[in-house]
Amino acid sequence: MKSSQKIVSKRSTAILVIQVTNANPNGEPDWDNRPRLFTNHQGWISPVSLKRKHRDLCADHSSPVFADLQSQFGFDPERFFVFESEKKGYDDLEPLAAMKKSMQLAVESPEAFCSRYMDVRDWGTVALEQKMKGADGKKLDAPRFKRTGPMTLTRAVSVAPIEIVTAAGTKKYTLQAKNIEDGNGTFASESFVRHGLYVALLSVNPAVARATWTTEEDVEFLKGSMKYIFSNSAACGRPSSSLELVSFWWADHTNALGSFNENEFLRSMTPIKKQNPDEPSTCLDDYILPEPPESFGAVNWA
Repeated sequence: MKSSQKIVSKRSTAILVIQVTNANPNGEPDWDNRPRLFTNHQGWISPVSLKRKHRDLCADHSSPVFADLQSQFGFDPERFFVFESEKKGYDDLEPLAAMKKSMQLAVESPEAFCSRYMDVRDWGTVALEQKMKGADGKKLDAPRFKRTGPMTLTRAVSVAPIEIVTAAGTKKYTLQAKNIEDGNGTFASESFVRHGLYVALLSVNPAVARATWTTEEDVEFLKGSMKYIFSNSAACGRPSSSLELVSFWWADHTNALGSFNENEFLRSMTPIKKQNPDEPSTCLDDYILPEPPESFGAVNWA
C-alpha cells in the first residue's frame, strides 16, 4: 500500500433515495421473483442486491464508467479489482484458476489481497471461509477476513406502500419441442412495482477499516461510483431509467466514534408523502424531498 494512502479515520453516514418506476428492483426467489414486500405492503431492496450492482459496476475495467472514475480520482486500477467476480481480475486465466490464484494470495499476504480487491476492503467477504486449493494444488486454510467490511448498507425500504402489478407475456416462437410441434407459444409472467420511493442508510466505520486496509481513496471512489449503479445495471425486469438514484446525501462525522445521531439524520432526510401516506404513490411529485440541516454538513453526490 502506498504511504500516501491513508486508512479511513472518521465515521461517515449517507442516505440513498431510490425511485422505482414500473420495474422489479429486487425479486424474491421464494416468491416467483416478485418484488420484495413487507406484510404492511412497504417494499424493500436487500443490501446484497445494492452491493452486487456496485461490484458489477467496478468489475469491468474496460467500461466507460470505470474510465470516467479513474480520470476523476486518479486511482490505481490495480487496487480496484472485484473478488466476487468471475475472473478476480486475472483476465488471462480460466475462472477456477483465477479463484485458486486469488486464494493463494489471501494466504500468503492478507494485506496484498485486501489491497487488490476493492469489494473485500469495502464490504467484507464470506467467500474465504471455505476450504479450497491454491494455485499449486495444495489445500489452503485461508485466514479469517472480516465478514462485514467498514461500509454497511441497510435494506432500502419504501416510504409508502407499493402496488405490485403482475402481467402475463407470450413468446410466439418457442424453443420447446412440444410447443413447436403444436404451433403454440409459451406464457410467462412478470411482476413489477408501479412506483415507489425507497430509502437506505450507508455508513463507514473506521474501527473496521483498519482490519481491511480501507483507505480514504476507497471512500471517495464509492461516493463517485454510486450514481452509476442503476444507470449501468439495466435488465429486462428493470429497464433503463426505471431505477434512479434521486439523491445520495453524504455527511462526514468529525471523529471515529460519530459526532451526530445517524437515526436522526435518517429521519430528517426521509422523504414525506404529501397526501394519503398509506396509499401507493404514482410519481416523484407525490413526495417532499427534505434538504439536510446545515448541522450535518451533508453533500448530495447523486
